[in-house]
Amino acid sequence: MDKNLFIAFALSAAVILGYYTLFPAAPIKEHKKETKTEQVANKDVQKNVTKLKSNVKLVARKKLKTKDIHIDTPLYKATLTTKDGMLKSFLLKDQEYDGPVHKSIVKLVWNTIRGKKELTMYKRDKSRRVNMAGYYGESNHIWKFSALQLQEPIVYQVEKTDLAVKDKPQTIEMVGTLPNGLQIVKKLTFHSDSYIIDMHVSVLNKSQKKVTIIPKLALGAGNENIRNQRRTQKRSAIALISKSLEKYDLDDIQEDNNNHLTQVATWGGISDLYFVSATKSDSPIPFVFTTFEQVQNNKKIAVAQYAFLDKAVQLDANSSYNKDFKIYYGPKLPKYMKQFSPHLHLSQDFGWFAFIAEPLLMLLRFLQSYVVNWGVAIILLTIIVRMLMLPLAYKGMKSMKRMSSLNPRIKKIRKKYAKDSQKMNQEIMGLYKKNKVSPVGGCLPMIVQIPIFIGLYKALLPATELRHAPFIFWIQDLSAADYTLVLPLLMGISIFLQQMVAAAPALDATQAKMLKWMPLVMILFFLDMPSALVLYWVCSNIITVLQQWIFNKVKMPEITD
Repeated sequence: MDKNLFIAFALSAAVILGYYTLFPAAPIKEHKKETKTEQVANKDVQKNVTKLKSNVKLVARKKLKTKDIHIDTPLYKATLTTKDGMLKSFLLKDQEYDGPVHKSIVKLVWNTIRGKKELTMYKRDKSRRVNMAGYYGESNHIWKFSALQLQEPIVYQVEKTDLAVKDKPQTIEMVGTLPNGLQIVKKLTFHSDSYIIDMHVSVLNKSQKKVTIIPKLALGAGNENIRNQRRTQKRSAIALISKSLEKYDLDDIQEDNNNHLTQVATWGGISDLYFVSATKSDSPIPFVFTTFEQVQNNKKIAVAQYAFLDKAVQLDANSSYNKDFKIYYGPKLPKYMKQFSPHLHLSQDFGWFAFIAEPLLMLLRFLQSYVVNWGVAIILLTIIVRMLMLPLAYKGMKSMKRMSSLNPRIKKIRKKYAKDSQKMNQEIMGLYKKNKVSPVGGCLPMIVQIPIFIGLYKALLPATELRHAPFIFWIQDLSAADYTLVLPLLMGISIFLQQMVAAAPALDATQAKMLKWMPLVMILFFLDMPSALVLYWVCSNIITVLQQWIFNKVKMPEITD
């Protein structure tokens, strides 16, 4: 194995190590040029935003007597308040909160070496559930519907305050009256087998004069932060425009129109790694995305939120304004997202490697449907991927073995032409040609595995099914790093075994030393990776060792000088 082969090997590792440093998240798509219709709609919405923003203070108001409304379904528990008909909490029954800050294992190991006692580990809080209304407060009035620029808080009247949804959908009606004679009616329908809430809003003008309203429905900032990871998708605003997903990070929102970004979209929402909040109507509607400050861990952080904001509507006496919404507050699970929209799965954002990630995730889900255990499904996926790569792996091992057979002759050539590098390279390439050996043939399987590895990483990272999914023994969360360090160590051992059984390459002293450090480098790299990904790589390495051990027994043709 000459320098070209070693360089290819080193570059393969460098690509893996460098990819996530240079590209930690999928790139934000450029904003598409708006159609003429969208430009007009967005212009109208922006006028409304300016009007609303100019009135930042409300008149002092009396203390209102309110009560809570409790909704209980098989999938979630929700709590609303009669004050403005807002959502206070939306707890997902099947989704546990992750608990304390998820610290880097590399830092933990380093602190241990330095003798530091502060070793906060990753722990799950099994008594707490993920709250999709995690930022409830003065700046985030979730499900508040307003019809006027300066609308005082109103107390809605309801017939019941406890709603149990078991089989059939259940509806609750909330009625509120404004001093000028406007009446707002909100009908909320909850389903037992879906995270979708149907909302119908009516504004009835019961006065005897015309009234101009600016309909606005606050939709919130999505779920609370459940884990701080080194590698994760950032929370972002999303909008489906012409069947294409557009993402807007905090900078996009804060720089565009002075902290207000407006879009007419099929649906809009807020997305993070595992959960998504989205809203749609019967046709594309205008959304406004803004940010507000939230105190978290004694620090102020900017949080994106979104709202439906319609153009001004003039209501004649005894006329009404009506709007229907479908709201999705839940995990990124395919069977539930499809109920809302065939395009909501785009919020998982596989980036450039979607063409690899999506088929791999589909195959993984198919395997899990039979074996139940996600860890076993990952092992089966590894076996299938390696079987598909077997012809290429065989060709690579064959090339490596032939290269190893040529080592003695290559050493003689290098010694003979030590002072003439051009002649030395000509002789070595001639030797390769006579024996029909490609100097990079042995690296092809590794190079091909790099996009598969990245694609699998992109597939496993946002897979909500793997969140808190146990495998065996100490691995109780395939989405989290292995704090026992067993899997990363198995990774290093498997790489070392690969080097032991592989045909010995022709390396100089420096290259040989670097290659010996490869297992340790890979251990450090995989310390903070999700257990699911490390499990895949360990299994892949073990299969490689077995393949190499079997192939070493195959005799190769005699070499030609």
